[in-house]
Amino acid sequence: MPDMASSLAFERPANVWLASYPKSGNTWFRFVWKAVESAQDLDLRPQESPQPCQMEYLTGWGIDARRLTCDELDLVRSHLELATGDRMGRPILRKTHEKFRSAPDGSELFPAAASRAALVIIRDPRDVVCSAARHFNMSLDATVDLICRRDPQIPGTPSVLTSRQPQGSWSEHLDSWRRLPTYPVAVFRYEDFLDKPEATFGAALAFGGLEVSESELAHAIESTRFEKLQSQERESGFTERSPGSNVPFFRKGQAGGWRDELSAAQVTRIERNCGALMEEFGYRIEGRLAAAPTARAPMPAASGAQLFNGPVPPKQDVPLHLSTWLTKDADVITSWVGDDLVLVTPEYELMGLDKMGALIWDFLDESMSFQGLVESLCASFGIDAATCIDDTTPMLQLLLNGGALKATG
Repeated sequence: MPDMASSLAFERPANVWLASYPKSGNTWFRFVWKAVESAQDLDLRPQESPQPCQMEYLTGWGIDARRLTCDELDLVRSHLELATGDRMGRPILRKTHEKFRSAPDGSELFPAAASRAALVIIRDPRDVVCSAARHFNMSLDATVDLICRRDPQIPGTPSVLTSRQPQGSWSEHLDSWRRLPTYPVAVFRYEDFLDKPEATFGAALAFGGLEVSESELAHAIESTRFEKLQSQERESGFTERSPGSNVPFFRKGQAGGWRDELSAAQVTRIERNCGALMEEFGYRIEGRLAAAPTARAPMPAASGAQLFNGPVPPKQDVPLHLSTWLTKDADVITSWVGDDLVLVTPEYELMGLDKMGALIWDFLDESMSFQGLVESLCASFGIDAATCIDDTTPMLQLLLNGGALKATG
């Protein structure tokens, strides 16, 4: 007869989301999880839950994804997650590279009612760039652009993905998963899986609800050593290898290789865009920021120590009235990335503005009141004041909350 603790554990929702930016250790972790499941029950077929956007997720319900738009697919998916994911029982690992988000109507794509927890794996974004560039057959500059750009839209291809996969920037992805879910979330570093595999894998598996003995854990780690995965790929290939790549999926699996591959300019850009969260999670800033007089060595963050049992309250809005005077922070760094103007504040808050937002940003080269800005925009574009206020307030509030603008009066 099962004990009370085991019975309660299996009354919880089954889904355990394994969220990561691409090339951050997601696949390695899944191999370890499967090895543990196989060792615990020889008759158990380890769960192979696809990413939510993959074709097989929908074809089993007789849905032809090619007949739906991306918004329609998200709406279908949010309903299917509840229909298929509310079962209780053994934890099921669900892989995703998406940022945490909702469907167009606000319904959940990673619903709390069907989710036990989320394991978030992060990796030094400088190493992510080196690994992803080879995996996706991209230049290093293009890959730096990808991980630094806020919410790059990767359109879905119905015959392959059936849906877009919004990942966001490296920082946006991590921040979405640690702040937004309403179920427990733990963040683990890829580097700690390398340095302290027993302790880190053990903590992550336990957090996901998969009980494991010391011998089972040791066997799982040994059977999934990087050298063995490389050997298996050479012998029989690997389905997750990018079709356009001419390098193995399991390439090096090391930490710190970026020092031999990235230019100083590339390192600087990554650190400017990702610096705040890099420091928070123990990744040392070694480029431009290391020489700053106010820079301080970050305290290493222990994997799994960042546990979030609910959403982190958002920042309070900075008061904004028509009489408020708006002044740019002179230390804000700006850069065009595609069609967006990216702003980075001294506190490494990252904001993206479209062309109209960038135009309004230019209007604020001189300090002015919100009323003065409205009058200038109305005169320039022939719009009425009410429409102008409605259209500009959300952007100005974003810039004030993020510190790019200062408010007085």
